[in-house]
Amino acid sequence: MAVSQSRRDFAANLLMLVTLVPGFGIAANYLLRFLVPEKSQRSEQVLVGNLGDLQIGTSRFLKAVHGNDLIAVRISRDEVKVFSSVCTHLGCRVHWDSVEGDFLCPCHEGRFNTNGEVIGGPPPTPLPAFPVKIDGNNLFVTVPIKEA
Repeated sequence: MAVSQSRRDFAANLLMLVTLVPGFGIAANYLLRFLVPEKSQRSEQVLVGNLGDLQIGTSRFLKAVHGNDLIAVRISRDEVKVFSSVCTHLGCRVHWDSVEGDFLCPCHEGRFNTNGEVIGGPPPTPLPAFPVKIDGNNLFVTVPIKEA
């Protein structure tokens, strides 16, 4: 004896299948990422410029250093900070707002303070920061080497 399904039952089962299968796939991805550690990432210290070229309260883009789009800002005479210039919300490029003294993402008005922490707008996480070393008048940044 065959059991027949109504159109409503068929549509409900199809909808459940269409939503559950991708959900299980996403959950499996997170589980695998949790159980299998990432490969150790190599990094390199790179000379990115002359400290004298970066005035206090100004910024400079350091484009594509080992695949990392960076922005450097000089906070004080002895302090320079370097962050990813890619907003953590939707990937727009952040700019230094010298009037407000923070980073601004013009796409959705996300704001980050001088530590890269979110202080306004929709970005979910802080800007990734990179270690900086000042040697004399040279500015060095340690960046991960992104492998293809």
